[in-house]
Amino acid sequence: MRRFARCAGLLAAAIAGNTWALELNLDSLTKGIEKLQYATGNVPRKKEIQLGEELSAGLLGAVKLVDDAEVHSYVNHLGRWLAEQTSRNNKKWPWRFGVLDTDTVNAFAAPGGHVFVTRGLFVLLENEAELAGVLAHEMGHVLEKHHLGAIQKSTQGEVFQELLVKSTKKNRAALKTLMGAGMQLYSRGLERDDEYAADRLGVVIAARAGYDPFALLDVLTTVDSLDPHDPNLTLMFSTHPPTGERLARLDRAMEGKLDKYASPSTDADRFLNIRNKLLN
Repeated sequence: MRRFARCAGLLAAAIAGNTWALELNLDSLTKGIEKLQYATGNVPRKKEIQLGEELSAGLLGAVKLVDDAEVHSYVNHLGRWLAEQTSRNNKKWPWRFGVLDTDTVNAFAAPGGHVFVTRGLFVLLENEAELAGVLAHEMGHVLEKHHLGAIQKSTQGEVFQELLVKSTKKNRAALKTLMGAGMQLYSRGLERDDEYAADRLGVVIAARAGYDPFALLDVLTTVDSLDPHDPNLTLMFSTHPPTGERLARLDRAMEGKLDKYASPSTDADRFLNIRNKLLN
């Protein structure tokens, strides 16, 4: 924990927009994603993935992954199934999912398709549908390019544009600047509207994948019931909107729209086996 505390300034959440108006029904998801208008402009796929890999390396320099191949196989299997419900399927984007070895309760995403959940959050979850909701929320940040937009806002426009040109010394310097801005995001957090948008998109992705969309509300309810003074929650609470407000907004947005997709949890044994490994 001491090691993580020293590095906590590099990390922040996102369990948990302004860029598009999401109608909460399954038929609108693919159409909505295809119409996204990103504040970052047309960032080439290769450059977005490059920045995401650099930011992910920064996260993993602060906190290592859980040393268990079965855990990561399971999380990647689930995450890639969720990705198939979006316009950025696994053939188009190198989605990668991992469990960070820390008691801190949190989840993270990076551009290009990198998603992490902490062991501390994983063991609080009750079923696979809840894990699907968490991963889908983080995927929402990637799909809406929230991190790219925030990085662009916090750096000079010309610095961001340097990332889009061919590799030069200037380009590499720009990448270093953007990396610094990106890592600060993990301690400062995204805009509140970005978190609300990722919540809304997350429940739709989960429902498309066959999971109970209300499971994400269950996760938020669990988090809301925890001791706010617990040091393992400090980072998440400081970088996210109040959990009660997220619950209220998501509940209002979902009311009557996704009820027919509510369903019992599936693959309970598989999920519990992985969670028990993380508890031991």
